Amino acid sequence: MTRVLGLLLLAAVVSVGLLGLGWAIAGSIGLVAATPLVALVVTLPLQNALSQAALETTRLATAHALRGKRAYRGRLIGVIEDEDGHWWLHVADLRRVLDGLPDTTRLLAATRGRSTPDTWRLDAHVRADALIELLDAAHARPTRQFTQWLRQEMAADARRRERAGTARPR
Repeated sequence: MTRVLGLLLLAAVVSVGLLGLGWAIAGSIGLVAATPLVALVVTLPLQNALSQAALETTRLATAHALRGKRAYRGRLIGVIEDEDGHWWLHVADLRRVLDGLPDTTRLLAATRGRSTPDTWRLDAHVRADALIELLDAAHARPTRQFTQWLRQEMAADARRRERAGTARPR
């Protein structure tokens, strides 16, 4: 930010110098002749600063939109992490990824205490450890691949937190 302000200040000083030089050499005609140069000197750093700001804004918006989501084979799964470090997975997103997932009523009954039903505040979610326990009995290859991916994602997230020094207390 200070670099951008410094460049804009430098552009303003150079612009004043160019306008003064034009006035000193040819009066009002020199002032008019120096105007395109001033426009060039001012707009280039300004355009550069605005484009950098736009790129940063896009990056931050993308990061914010993906926060709380994990991608499995190109499909996003909503993830909420509670204060104990448990992952709660959005059931509707899981249904798009897993074909053999029981209907919501049976899924919530099988994971009682580790799932939340649909409410007006929050869609149905199931805790990741409960889902893994439920799906471990499955013999379908896509289901086993999903549970393996989920375990790897959770482990990778724990390692990232440990490296960053933000490990959750257990």
